[in-house]
Amino acid sequence: MIPVNQPLLGPKEEAAVLEAVRSGWISSEGAAVGKFEAGWAAVCNRKHGIAVSSGTAALDTAVYALRLPAGSEVIMPTFTIVSCVNAVIKNGLKPVFVDADPVYWGLAVEQIEERITPKTSAIMAVHIYGHPVDMDKVMALARAHNLLVIEDAAEAHGSHCRDRICGSFGDVSVFSFYANKIITTGEGGMILCDDDAIAERCRCYRDLGFMKERRFLHQNRGENYRMTNIQAALGLAQIGRLAEFLALKKKMGALYTSLLRDIPDIQLPASSDWGENIYWVYGIVLGDSYPFDAAQLAERLKEMGIGTRPFFYGMHQQPFLHDMGIGLGEQFPVCERISHRGLYLPSGLSLSEDHIREVASSLKSALLSLTALPRQQPGEATGLKQTPTIAVILPTYNEKGNIVRLIDALSTQIKYPAEFIVVDDNSPDRTAEAVSELARHRSDVKLILRENERGLTSAIQAGIDQSRSDIVVWMDVDFSHPPEKVPELIARILSGGYDAAIGSRYIPGGADELQNLANPVILVQKLCTRILNWFTRVVTGVPFHDWTSGFIAIRGDTIRQVRLCGDYGEYFIFLMARLCALQARWVEVPFNNIPREVGETKTASGFLGLLSRGIHYISAVFKATHLMRRPSVRRNRLEGHIQRRVVRR
Repeated sequence: MIPVNQPLLGPKEEAAVLEAVRSGWISSEGAAVGKFEAGWAAVCNRKHGIAVSSGTAALDTAVYALRLPAGSEVIMPTFTIVSCVNAVIKNGLKPVFVDADPVYWGLAVEQIEERITPKTSAIMAVHIYGHPVDMDKVMALARAHNLLVIEDAAEAHGSHCRDRICGSFGDVSVFSFYANKIITTGEGGMILCDDDAIAERCRCYRDLGFMKERRFLHQNRGENYRMTNIQAALGLAQIGRLAEFLALKKKMGALYTSLLRDIPDIQLPASSDWGENIYWVYGIVLGDSYPFDAAQLAERLKEMGIGTRPFFYGMHQQPFLHDMGIGLGEQFPVCERISHRGLYLPSGLSLSEDHIREVASSLKSALLSLTALPRQQPGEATGLKQTPTIAVILPTYNEKGNIVRLIDALSTQIKYPAEFIVVDDNSPDRTAEAVSELARHRSDVKLILRENERGLTSAIQAGIDQSRSDIVVWMDVDFSHPPEKVPELIARILSGGYDAAIGSRYIPGGADELQNLANPVILVQKLCTRILNWFTRVVTGVPFHDWTSGFIAIRGDTIRQVRLCGDYGEYFIFLMARLCALQARWVEVPFNNIPREVGETKTASGFLGLLSRGIHYISAVFKATHLMRRPSVRRNRLEGHIQRRVVRR
């Protein structure tokens, strides 16, 4: 296997580390730490360098040291590593996302100003994959609006924006020295700045908040983010090889480009008029003409002995942020596209020219073999195999009495190769144990056990992430969604050419059982559901009837273009909005809702709970409508209406 990104270490590094060990100073008290700080600060033309244990620690420390107002907003790219948003949230700030540049993949600078509000306190600019952000424009915007700048140069060691080195711009700048970086200490990071007070706060924070005068008296909080002397010694030796490493990276990038530029409809890394690409990694993005995504390409390359890494997922797509109400309903098309269709090839400094030629040849072969498969466009019945694979996602909470029976029932109903992915949300009734016992005897049963109760939406998404099947199905586990209807949902996709078949209780042939009418809460809940469905149809203009269904079969290549978001009563609304935006073809399939049998629900109960869910639902409808305001959507609505009329006949 050709690895993705290995460092280049030699006798200089070995001698430096050995010297640190022999000195007896292996902790952060060793002399190499200060020398490394001064050395890297000098390379980047900064006054202060503060070494820490990782790039993540550097971001957290830098944001802390700026003392931004609590609750204020930090504008940042959605296309970045999660460490960036973690640093913002940990310090009591709100991330505000900006899309990626379609050519260079970094922060889309032209979108920053429209995101500035009276609450904005800072801009976080992240240099992506070795190409710099146009920092001159970022700094001009920041100064015009009296904002501070956090410059994340973790992937841009030695890169320049015009005539200035990256890391020399921000009020604070941060670097990572992880093993795959151009300069490495194994693990490690550094904050650079010119302000004495900020530097002192960084040094105090990385050292548990110890004060110089009274070591164990703490005026401010802190973390143990110290870098060891051994790490610093390794980094110090690497600084002397920076020019060598940069020349090698550029040579590797140029060779890749020369070998791959003749491949049609693939985006290769570019250099801009403000900065040269140093090719920290060599990324590619598949064009829309390819009938597969980057994950499928990565799997094929893995079979051929070539390691790759996927592009970042957008921060606005992260389930844990959705649980915090961040990123819900937001849409950043460039980020979503390159996240879905981008990966990077082996790019380590230890890579030889022969390795690069082998990777290029393997890539061409993989593209050729995968392109020979039928084109999988939304709405094309020919896009699926005659014998498709099915994944059934079963989110569970207190379903020990149902889950085994349901899987057995589904096994007899589904006539295609199927896997059953159970996502258990920390059920106190020991549902997971029942599934684990079943999985011991059945290879088609998989269990995703989550320690925390994260909710229905993220449970379904966790199952989607684990599946590579042609068709994905998800449903309730309490038999309120009848297993005998699943084959019909699948058949509508296979024979009808639909991208999604959705179980509906509110079209002819379907029925929502109004059981327990003597219970006023149940009665109000059912009536409110009908009203909300009517309200959603009117507001969105989409002639869909069961906006609270949660019983769906959908093509795998379609659902993998979408990240689910929203709470229990909201996610399906956002899903429908995204399907409309993708011009996916969907059909409602009637089913009879069966009263819940066993299990205890986590969803809201009581009048106050219903009121709260209703408010969230209405808010989600208006957000989804905003996402659907695209020229193609009106056409899709009309086509969907025609399809429904045909189905009813």
